[in-house]
Amino acid sequence: MRNMVFGFFLFAVFCLAVFYHLRSQPGEGVGGVDLSGYNVILLSVETTRADHLGLYGYGRPTTPFLDEYGGGCLVFEGAYAQAPWTRTSMASVVTSRYPRRHGVLTESPRHRLDEGFTTLAEVFSGNNYSTAAYIGHANLKSEFGFSQGFDVYVELINRRADVLLDSALSWINEAEDPFFVWIHLVDPHETYDPPKEYLRLFVESETEIKPHHTTRPYLEGLAGGGDLTSQQLNHLIGLYDGELCYVDDAVKRFISNLPEGVLDDSIVVVTADHGEEFMDHGGLLHGHSLYNELIHVPLLLCADGIEPGRRGGRVELIDVYPTLVGLTGLSGGDWGLEGDSLLDEGGGVVYSESDFRGHHLSAFFAGEVKVIHDWSSNETRLFNLSADPLEGDPRNLTAPERRRYLDYIGGYRSNPHVSGDKSPVSGEAIEQLRQSGYLR
Repeated sequence: MRNMVFGFFLFAVFCLAVFYHLRSQPGEGVGGVDLSGYNVILLSVETTRADHLGLYGYGRPTTPFLDEYGGGCLVFEGAYAQAPWTRTSMASVVTSRYPRRHGVLTESPRHRLDEGFTTLAEVFSGNNYSTAAYIGHANLKSEFGFSQGFDVYVELINRRADVLLDSALSWINEAEDPFFVWIHLVDPHETYDPPKEYLRLFVESETEIKPHHTTRPYLEGLAGGGDLTSQQLNHLIGLYDGELCYVDDAVKRFISNLPEGVLDDSIVVVTADHGEEFMDHGGLLHGHSLYNELIHVPLLLCADGIEPGRRGGRVELIDVYPTLVGLTGLSGGDWGLEGDSLLDEGGGVVYSESDFRGHHLSAFFAGEVKVIHDWSSNETRLFNLSADPLEGDPRNLTAPERRRYLDYIGGYRSNPHVSGDKSPVSGEAIEQLRQSGYLR
């Protein structure tokens, strides 16, 4: 009887959260802040889990600059990606749509962003902004539709952060105001191979696992074979943390070298496409699950006129698009947006999914409830995050509860969009994806 009462209580909380989420329409209101004509710098970093930043409570000094810089920003404590891997996640960012609605679902080259969507860059371009992107990851190449709306789209695949940031800085120095620039840094992605001066910051020796061995096939073999020792795991984490520290220093140099006055007239967003697992739930890398280490990401919103502080509750990466369009007062946005302004009072409903490499997973949050459903095994897990924040103790669902939750989740997975672009992807893109571990 007690379990039944608790179950009805959880479902009532869920329904209330859904009501508040649906009541808040995308793009309505920006908290009374008007930043019309401001430049916009969107900085996304590969594979960065929020709990490895000091700003989110991490014990190691991986991000001293962002920790300090974040003190002048609005920091969202509960920001979640729509997918645990790059192409799907960033397609949600630039369209403000859940994965099924934009149709960029799997690692297949045919899953690309359709030209029928009005992307965030297209809105800025259509409102006389100069637009540029500097991209370090093969999953975001123009062949997958991400260059829509950009005057300049520079692909520096697998290049270090300082190369991308210096290139973007050169463009900013010459750009006409106002401008929108998107920079996507790749460094924390495997392989974990930080520059020499960052290599030993958080590792005790170089004998456990060589950086050039930290490829997806090698790490998947370690995780699946049960041969990973605690010393090796700590070594991997140390290499990864070194990558984060390098990126932090590169971002510091970039911000410090912006032309005089630019930062005063700019909105800066810092976030990540997804996180990374280090055996938190029995695996390594990303794409394969929807636990928080893979979808809880940092999110900072920084600009004069936005009150700095920390915002609790949950928001989604699909909220970035309507926030930036609303703050700058632009017209011509896509009316199909599914996100809300980050400055609105949201209801806390979050949805993520993964169809990466044969995994078919959905997850949603409502209140303190998180449900993960595996569509392949038909297994459903419910977590009470207030009592179990590390998602280690799933609660059994009654049959009626399970039906209600699956009915709701099913709405997010219905009527997937199919891209009309059937053009072949170049051999270069295929090889870059293969080298990055996305194609076998």
